[in-house]
Amino acid sequence: MLSLINVLFAFITLAILILVGRFVKQKIKLFQKLYLPESIIAGAIALLLGPGVVGSIAVALGYLRIVIWPGEYFPKLPAPSGPSPLESSSI
Repeated sequence: MLSLINVLFAFITLAILILVGRFVKQKIKLFQKLYLPESIIAGAIALLLGPGVVGSIAVALGYLRIVIWPGEYFPKLPAPSGPSPLESSSI
């Protein structure tokens, strides 16, 4: 389940990444000349770090309590019992 603490940690992580992106933009003049926004720089930094680094920080701090394995993004629901609405021909 998605809890409030996980959402809070996600917002804090995004805020820290945007602050780092702003700092990098101020220090590297090329990013200023290209007019790259801080959010794009922060996204590139997050992609370079990857889920292994950012996810391990979340697990180490104890904020990430859910584990999603590849391919299991949605819970498996049981199949509905009874006839399908598409199969009923009583119109």
